[in-house]
Amino acid sequence: MIEGFLRGFQISHCRIFGDNVDNSKYCGCTKNNFPHCNCCSDFKEVSYKVLLKENTAVPQTLPIMICTYPAVPHKIARLIHNWAPLIKLDQNEVWRPSGVEHFLSNTKLKGCGQKPEPSSLTSSNLERCNANSYLTTKESLSCPSCNDPVFLRGQHPRNVPLNVIYREHKNFLEVAYWTFFPYNRGKRVCFGYVQKGCFLLGRIWGRCPCGENLGCIGEYSTFGHHVGDWERITVRFRKVSNDYQIYSIHLSIHGIDVTNKFGGEFLWQDGHFKKRDQAIAMYGGTHAVIYSSEGSHGMWPSAGRHEYKVLPNGDTLVDYTSSGLSWYTWERLKPVQYDPRGQYSGEFKFLGFKGRWGNRKQGCGIVGMVIGECQLNNAPETPSSFPNYHTY
Repeated sequence: MIEGFLRGFQISHCRIFGDNVDNSKYCGCTKNNFPHCNCCSDFKEVSYKVLLKENTAVPQTLPIMICTYPAVPHKIARLIHNWAPLIKLDQNEVWRPSGVEHFLSNTKLKGCGQKPEPSSLTSSNLERCNANSYLTTKESLSCPSCNDPVFLRGQHPRNVPLNVIYREHKNFLEVAYWTFFPYNRGKRVCFGYVQKGCFLLGRIWGRCPCGENLGCIGEYSTFGHHVGDWERITVRFRKVSNDYQIYSIHLSIHGIDVTNKFGGEFLWQDGHFKKRDQAIAMYGGTHAVIYSSEGSHGMWPSAGRHEYKVLPNGDTLVDYTSSGLSWYTWERLKPVQYDPRGQYSGEFKFLGFKGRWGNRKQGCGIVGMVIGECQLNNAPETPSSFPNYHTY
């Protein structure tokens, strides 16, 4: 018997194929395209006698396609699939996610020492290289704030596989869902002074002679873009005897300080992940609904306007999230067990890459020295780590 089998074929980790079964709700599959449906790494077909309708007394035999992952224990694979997040892209999002293969086919490798650089990069031929190596777009960016190559706009989420790294650590099963975006759009900030309230002379007879809330006294520019953007959502399960129990979800947002304040670890309580007075919405009982911020893709627990940093000049950094396009991440997962040595192989070889996932920084100058950001920052490194729960 397959766990999760419910009446009406509402199955969380199985796909059903039969003459009277509509698979359209499962991974975009239909009876006609099911053999070519690519939502899982592999399929296993078995036959079970099942009731096609709730009120039918005579069972019929149907082939059932079970979503399987090579080299991943079934119990762990089921948890990875069942608890994968539902990610909501912002309604104004231009910079969508993409698969690693799609990104690599549009980039070239630089700085990998004596190794010959392949003419066409794939997830299985990207070498480990070194910390000075990096990927760069085949089509050059015409300026530090430019984003000419069309592939930087990503793909529709239904076509994007999600990479998952899991490990058993200190009585926990930790599952890191790593999303990849070809481009991170930075923030528009004031280079000067942001005037809020009455400026310089103060109020005279209750009035402000110079005007109030004049905004940026100086000029605006955009900073903090980068090619390549990895974002992480981590789900933890506590080991109890020979089983696992859901324990928490961890959201990473723009570094440690912002994560500590607005994200971090939400504990599972009463059917939701909760932290202080905030509860994350759930889809289908097990899929946390997470909101990806417009352009910069920070993973937030709710929709809205999120002011997360005040700059020395009075300007602020803000993320916007909303209920835009839905990314059902469990439809195309690629899980692999964590290797602290980075010795991955096959389609996961790219996880051992030691370099950076995009173009080198540009457009730093004096402004960059002041705010600590370039117009185009260096790209991030390969995902490998898990959250430090003792810190958060």
